[in-house]
This record gives sequence, structure tokens and C-alpha cells, in this order.
Amino acid sequence: MAGAHPSITIVTPCLNGARYLVAALESVRRQRDPELEHVVIDGGSTDGTLELLARYPDVRTISEPDLGSHDALNKGVRHARGDVICFLMSDDILADGAVAEVVRAFAEDPALDTVAGRVIAFQGSSNGSSTLVVARDHAIDDGFWLPELIFGAPGFTGRFFHRRLFERIGGFDVGHYRFGGDRDFLLRLAFSRPKARTLPRPTMYIRIHSGAATFNPEMRHVAAFALENLKMSRAFQGALSNAPAERSMLAAWHAFEALRLLVRAPGRVGLGELGRALACAFRHDPFLPLRLPRAFALRAAVRAAEASSTRAARTELVPIPAS
Repeated sequence: MAGAHPSITIVTPCLNGARYLVAALESVRRQRDPELEHVVIDGGSTDGTLELLARYPDVRTISEPDLGSHDALNKGVRHARGDVICFLMSDDILADGAVAEVVRAFAEDPALDTVAGRVIAFQGSSNGSSTLVVARDHAIDDGFWLPELIFGAPGFTGRFFHRRLFERIGGFDVGHYRFGGDRDFLLRLAFSRPKARTLPRPTMYIRIHSGAATFNPEMRHVAAFALENLKMSRAFQGALSNAPAERSMLAAWHAFEALRLLVRAPGRVGLGELGRALACAFRHDPFLPLRLPRAFALRAAVRAAEASSTRAARTELVPIPAS
């Protein structure tokens, strides 16, 4: 039975994001939903961001020091008034009409915990044009596809979360993860067996650019991600003692991240830190190299799914925002 239309809050963490912020703000305005709330959590910008936000009186701005983007997301959840929360980074763009589709989905099934759509990663050029780089579909309606969460982009953006999820599983772990707090949150959510729905349309566009923490062409933080993922995979293996299939997949992920660290770390982390991390990985799992064939197979399956989604987006001529 359909329920009342839920209210939506868009939370945008921001620190010196003036270069792309207008596109994000305007993408929320274009949703044309009078009940839509937009909250920007600013970490103390000095690049004109606050002056820019002053031109948007309909946007609620909280500006104060924080411990990084995931701390800002936690603040956004606390300040949000909506029943459903979506996180829009300051350099990304909410797809036109996405909120109306999400509201309809939650109204049709009030028991839904999360709704997701296709996420399009794009890259701009100096002449103002944009190019589709990769598209990702969240193709599982009854939950999450674990290989995508651990061997691909975790699919955090483009997903709308009911408020009750944060009451059930908590927020983002700022104490343990600087970069991987969203993946840790999604894994906790996935293992809680949420009720989920996938929309057959884009909900968000992710901008790839040099200043991005995650999606940047230089892959600046790849070693830091690998270090955090090693720690995360061990933590979840310990928590899932009664789930052998999931533990096996997480063990393959652990092996993959150890190899990635070995390959990517030179020049990015010190030899001492690298040695300690790899020693810890082998102490945890002496059979680590034997896990790699499965890890490569799972990684290949995720890449194939991404390629299929990207082909579909190009075939359907999904519009890409101007850079």
C-alpha cells in the first residue's frame, strides 16, 4: 500500500569547493520539489565558497571546522530534517528528475530502506565539453551485490537512504577510515539485509578531476585506500564468523588489496609502513597468494558489469552535463 510522500534532504559536504559548487546547487534547484531540503556542511572554506552560498538563501549552510568529509556527512545527517537523505558532493551533479522518482519509489513502498539509480562518471575538457567515462548500475533490487562493494566503486553516491538506517547501523566511522568511511557504511548496510530498489535511470553524475579525493586521474590516494581496505576486510571477516561465503569473498578482497598495495605503494608510502602492512596481512592469512585467482575473477566480473552499464548509457544517449 502506498504511503505518504517522504521528505528529502540533500547533504553536501564542502571545503573550498567554489569551482564546481554552483553546478551542484543548481542541480538541486532544478528538482522543482518544494519540500526538498538542501544542507551544505562547510569545513571552513577560504576560496569564496561562503560568499557564493550567500546567494542561495534557500540552502541551509553550516560552516565550522570538521574532521574531514565523513565527519561532515555525519553532521549533515544530524542536521537533516528529511525522511530520506542523499549525499551530493560539491563537485557532483544530481540528475534532473531524480528526486521525483525517488519520492515516488518510497511512497509506493514505505518499507524501502534505500533507493539507487545509475551513476555516471564524466570528465570535462578545457573547451567546456564533457565525456562519459563510466556508468554504474545498482542492479540488485533485494540488497547489494557484494563484489561491487569490495572490488569496484562502492556505489555510495546516487543512493538515497531512509533515516532509520542511520538509527539502525550508525553513521560514518571517522575514527578508523579517512577515505573508506562510505565503503564501511555500505558494507554494514549490506550485511544488515536492507530492503532496496533500483531505478532504471541516472540519479547522479560524478565529476572526475584532479582535485577530487576519490575519482582523480592521478589516483593519488590509491595506496591509502589499499591500506584502509586491508584493515576493513579483516574487520568484516572477524564480524562475519557465521557467514562462510561472505568471509571467503572478503578474504579474496584482502589478498587483492595486499597485492595492490605492493604494486602501488612505492613512492606513496614509506618502506617501513609498507612492510608492516604486508606483514600484518600475511599474519592474518598465510594463504593470501592462493586467494588471488578468485580475487581476479571477482574483479573481472565487476569490470564486466561496469562495461555493460557504460555501453547501455552510451546506447541510450544519456545526456552528460557540460563541464
